[in-house]
Amino acid sequence: MPLIGRQNITGEFIKLDAIPQAASNTFNLQRSGAAFAPGTTNQCIVSVNGVTQAPGDAFNISGSQIVFTSTLSANDVIDYILVMGSALSAGVPSDGSVSTAKLANNSVDLTSKVTGILPTTNGGVGFTSTTRPFFHAEAFTTSGITSQTGVLDFNSVVTNQGSHWNSTNDRFEVPVNGIYQFNFNGFGSRITNGGVMHTNDNQVILQKSTDSGSNYTTASAGGYGFFNSGNGYINLSFSISLSLNSGDYIRFNAIKAYVFIGTKADNYVASVSGHLVG
Repeated sequence: MPLIGRQNITGEFIKLDAIPQAASNTFNLQRSGAAFAPGTTNQCIVSVNGVTQAPGDAFNISGSQIVFTSTLSANDVIDYILVMGSALSAGVPSDGSVSTAKLANNSVDLTSKVTGILPTTNGGVGFTSTTRPFFHAEAFTTSGITSQTGVLDFNSVVTNQGSHWNSTNDRFEVPVNGIYQFNFNGFGSRITNGGVMHTNDNQVILQKSTDSGSNYTTASAGGYGFFNSGNGYINLSFSISLSLNSGDYIRFNAIKAYVFIGTKADNYVASVSGHLVG
């Protein structure tokens, strides 16, 4: 007789292999010739000699065996054993059918499902306003003027939230994957503090390393200036947003001419800053 009403569409209903007649109370359970262990006694429907047996009273399940309370004779026939669903064989819920109330606490690890920075309550590393990576470093003199070329050295660290600016190697060491904003402010000059003439070009670039500092490539062309003649100071300031991975290094390099540096009182200060956007 067909089922009246809504049809069952999920679940696994298993009819086990026939069991040979024998005078015993313990029999092995098999499915397609292989040992089979139902999850519980109560999920098994067992018929002996045409009579349905009561789970827990007439029989129990022990691993991949059925144990009857009374020993069967060689003339008794186990008609069938039907297992109504096996352990962990739930069907796939339909879209929108599972509410958040049905999910156990901490049952979903969002770090394996999404990218970016997650709060600690969602399984992420969790940056707050006081731990989000941010740095600000400056280069200046206590008296007189000087200039720098090559990888820029910043002698004063104003802020280093999270301690990701390495003042020994003058680089930012990326702690987590994300979008970062970097800023450089400084003046360019085509002469050294000793007055030696140099190229007409003046440029500071931002460089990135993806191999722990062994090699650097240009990540941003940065600030650029050109002198037609004579000398002066030109603003080389620039800002850039970059998508970076944990373990990347960032540094600032004056690859053409010089960055002019003086005292803070004269406002001849070169500075860099950066922070995690998200």
